[in-house]
Amino acid sequence: EFIDISGREYLDVITKPKFGYGANANPCIDCRIFMFIKAKQIMEEEGADFVFTGEVLGQRPKSQRRQPMKPPCAS
Repeated sequence: EFIDISGREYLDVITKPKFGYGANANPCIDCRIFMFIKAKQIMEEEGADFVFTGEVLGQRPKSQRRQPMKPPCAS
């Protein structure tokens, strides 16, 4: 299933990233946070228990580490 997230809310993430731009004008941390929030909303609507993201820990050393991908409420 494809979910269109290209509305105003996502445009705000792209144009004013809270954590700044990555390489090549890529606000990757902010985009990931935005997509994880959207995935959580869909997960709750569908009654799912988990989401597969395709992330590989350590593949991208600045963003795909355990700490940045940990949910805020996790210990």
